[in-house]
Amino acid sequence: MQEWLKTLRTRGVPLAQILTMDAPACERACIEGLQNLNGAAPQYILRWDCQSGIMPLSESAREFASPETMAPEIMLSAALALPGNTVLLAHNLSSYIGGNDQQIIQGIANLREPYKRSRRTLLMLDAESHLPSMLAQDIVIFDEPAPQAEQYQAMATRLCTEAKIECYGVERVSEALRGLSLFAAEQQVALALSKQGVDLTRLLVSKKRVIDSSRSLTFYYEGLPTFADQGGCEAVQAHMRRTLASRQQYSAVLWLDELEKTFAASESDSSGVTQDFLGYLLWWLEQVKATALLFLGPPGTSKSYTAQCTAGEAGIPLLRADIGACKGSLVGESEQNLRRMIRLAEAIAGGGEHLLVIGTCNSVVNLPSALLRRFAFKYFFDLPDEQERLGIWRIHRLKNEIDAGMAYPDDAGWTGAEIALCCRLAWQYQCSLEEASRFVVPVAIQDRDRVMRLQAEADGKYLSAAYPGVYRVRGHVLERRIDL
Repeated sequence: MQEWLKTLRTRGVPLAQILTMDAPACERACIEGLQNLNGAAPQYILRWDCQSGIMPLSESAREFASPETMAPEIMLSAALALPGNTVLLAHNLSSYIGGNDQQIIQGIANLREPYKRSRRTLLMLDAESHLPSMLAQDIVIFDEPAPQAEQYQAMATRLCTEAKIECYGVERVSEALRGLSLFAAEQQVALALSKQGVDLTRLLVSKKRVIDSSRSLTFYYEGLPTFADQGGCEAVQAHMRRTLASRQQYSAVLWLDELEKTFAASESDSSGVTQDFLGYLLWWLEQVKATALLFLGPPGTSKSYTAQCTAGEAGIPLLRADIGACKGSLVGESEQNLRRMIRLAEAIAGGGEHLLVIGTCNSVVNLPSALLRRFAFKYFFDLPDEQERLGIWRIHRLKNEIDAGMAYPDDAGWTGAEIALCCRLAWQYQCSLEEASRFVVPVAIQDRDRVMRLQAEADGKYLSAAYPGVYRVRGHVLERRIDL
């Protein structure tokens, strides 16, 4: 941040914004950084928030305190009268901009020219950015980096020392804290202290609660399945194992679920909401050179389960992204929400290059071609064949404690999810698999035409999740059901 602040001041930038997870800590860093700029240091440093109004942060600025400026529109008017060579740190001003308050938007715009001429700077500290088109090109944005491993480790060691307990496995503690602000991390570590050191299980439970509250990301870290829990899908399993064992290290799986529901209307959306949302995702996937895979197939064919098994196999967190929850009604709002979600995912993984991105969908017909190109590997998950189904039956019979001698029902055209359901019902109702199967209506029957269209769409164009190489339609999969 120090170099950015130096550039800000030496170039005379009048309007700027820092996106931060911890505004008080960011303010302290800004004060220290500004005071150490030597010739570029401002003469006056002040702060504003809606509870205190304009308050001094340097001794020389005391005469400019103005507690009656709690309302943002009044503060912006008063800011015009502040002396030259001033930096005003404004907290959470973006929330008013996001409400499309034209008086505040215009008030910020009015500062640009006079602040440029007199080396004054309005520096907004916000958790997220809601800049309208009128301000978007005038305000310089800086994303505050997530805390480094050394900072987490130093904090955990200090808390353990103060509590007079041993701090074992400080590296693992640091990994568990990734994605949290330093203040939030300190609170979670303090609550997780025990006589044996830092309770990692309790720490991860607390972290999950914090991340899940973001609404767009769900954090899974324990109880994830592995490939030993999955029948079939041998080709994609082999690929994922090779990827996880490669020179590129992965710290989390970012799972983009049900992509078709989010982007189906992107090309016909005249408001620009979906387009600007899509544009940022395309830019990010290209910018970080993320390893990205797309899983396509009928419902219940283990697309989502493979994403879960990949994280479980590697022993890394699974981040399920609800990208639909990021969409807003205003142009720019969706992009900012998506940007915040991705920043959090990157912080958890220790960088975007350490995220293994897996997208899942039941159809690609309406997905933008530009998005499809960002996925280097595209797999089709077909209905499992007889041998694959046998493997799936074995796994779920064991899980549900079903007698190995019990006969299988007619399962031609069934998905893995339908086999799992049948076994679950047999256990729950204490009945035979044949009887339980009467409650199962396979997707191959419910939506036969759609399944066949998917198979035709993938034929020769996608990799097969079941066997090495390009997918080819296996007509026999639905043959027995078609005859019914």
